[in-house]
Amino acid sequence: MTETEKKAVGRYLDWHTGILLETDGKMGIYRKESGKLIYKEKADSEDGYLGMYLFLMGKYLEKTESTDQIGRASCR
Repeated sequence: MTETEKKAVGRYLDWHTGILLETDGKMGIYRKESGKLIYKEKADSEDGYLGMYLFLMGKYLEKTESTDQIGRASCR
């Protein structure tokens, strides 16, 4: 895994970790507007989104052996 890939996956996981924390685990399609979280619509496949999140989390941990970057921006 390249540094660029690590950063990209880390940003994806960080974004979704933040969303899950802010919404008490509600999966959906969101955007941020003026720093405020806006729920757009229900995710096409909540299982698919959650499955990808968990898959990437596992691969990220396997490749980096670290969770230092995940959730860091979300916890500020």
